[in-house]
Amino acid sequence: MNKLINPVPSGGFPFTVDDAIRIEYELHAAIGALANGIDASGFVISGCTATVSGSTLIISNGFVYLDGQYMRFGGYTGSYPAYVKAGTPTKTQRIYGDGFSKDATIETFAVVTTSQPGSGSYITFNPQPNKVLKTSITGSVDARLTQEITDRTNGDNVLSGRIDSEVGTLNSAIALKANKVQPVWQNIVFSNNSGSSFTADTSSSFRQTPQYMKDEFGFVHLRGHVNSTNQPTFFWTPPAGYKPPKDVFINVSYPNATIVQSGRLYFSGNEFTYGSTNTANHIFSLDGISYYVG
Repeated sequence: MNKLINPVPSGGFPFTVDDAIRIEYELHAAIGALANGIDASGFVISGCTATVSGSTLIISNGFVYLDGQYMRFGGYTGSYPAYVKAGTPTKTQRIYGDGFSKDATIETFAVVTTSQPGSGSYITFNPQPNKVLKTSITGSVDARLTQEITDRTNGDNVLSGRIDSEVGTLNSAIALKANKVQPVWQNIVFSNNSGSSFTADTSSSFRQTPQYMKDEFGFVHLRGHVNSTNQPTFFWTPPAGYKPPKDVFINVSYPNATIVQSGRLYFSGNEFTYGSTNTANHIFSLDGISYYVG
């Protein structure tokens, strides 16, 4: 904002008409910017009270903001709806220092027309004014609040959509897990190519038939109890897709009287072989044995 120096330096300030014009311009520009921020289409600032007597509208004098200017309104009595708009600027003259009369000031007054203007800003009285300072400020604030709420709501909707999508994905995963077909356990068919060396031990309800299965991660699992009558010898030839990719050594244990002894399953080439330090008849468990085949 352009302002004069204050305090004024001593020595006689060279004040000119341009300085007065500058002060006037800066003041109007600041107030105009404020008014445009409220409602650039115009509004009643003060006064302009509307009353109706029969079919006659009476508007008191006041101040209005139209076409980017503050202007006086001299009042109106007549029919309605009535439209207050900016009138034709009026110039006044003064005698200048050279002795000639010239234009010195210009002022625009607000006037009334009963025909709706086709251009420019105007205020409608029907019978009350459609735009006054208080409601214009309220409308401006409401509009900004509405926009803020809309922006926040849109942001919340995006977040809500993202959450719904993630929840949907999670529900799909849960449903897929819940409906997943469990692997089928299959009975082990012993090799027994060196005589009847191995049989399933189901001598009690606590014993499990020897079986195998492969999970979705590519691991083969064994379970059950085996009765060994002659070993070491060939134990089991896994079907295709269940053979270890390389040699595998798997320790197993079995009870013998008051101690626990151990044996070993060994895969090489095409099948498993079983052997232990105890060649007598004994029972060993396959539970907990697993190996990776991919």
